[in-house]
Amino acid sequence: MYFSTFDFDPGPPDASSFADELFVKLYDENSGYNWIQSFFVATPHGLDEMLQQEHWDYAYADRVFFVRKYDPKVVRQAVVEQLLSTQEKPSPPKEPEDRYV
Repeated sequence: MYFSTFDFDPGPPDASSFADELFVKLYDENSGYNWIQSFFVATPHGLDEMLQQEHWDYAYADRVFFVRKYDPKVVRQAVVEQLLSTQEKPSPPKEPEDRYV
């Protein structure tokens, strides 16, 4: 995991005020496929500062995490939980009478 403007460890200069894109390198050992997934992570104060600096009235981002302050354990937990919740679940085997449906 790495952020676009600071290192995951030790984190941002101000743990209570940041807004940045987080990149997560992923690997599927079954297929050998690897990719990078991104998320936006911010504190409320950091988001407000970003909006002011960019002179934006609003912002939209998919895959966003809001945290009270930067804590790498919390960020890692949030990302892992999100990735696991969106992981495709295997379907139960079909009953013999359902195989042709």
